[in-house]
Amino acid sequence: MRKRTNNLVVLDFKTDLVEKDNLNSKIEHYKPQAKVYSDAIRTIFGKPPTEVILFFLHLMEPVSIRLLPGDS
Repeated sequence: MRKRTNNLVVLDFKTDLVEKDNLNSKIEHYKPQAKVYSDAIRTIFGKPPTEVILFFLHLMEPVSIRLLPGDS
């Protein structure tokens, strides 16, 4: 978690050996975990993060994910 001015950003580093063509399924796989982090930030700080970023180290690629209220 990183706080930028008044914005809260979750930055989650992923060490999986992910191939580019499998990235979307990995993003979907990690959405429930990102939701838990987002909910924790909301509980601690009283507001949700403005962004959740999964950074896949093997690809050296950050992916900003959008969490909808119904995501679990």
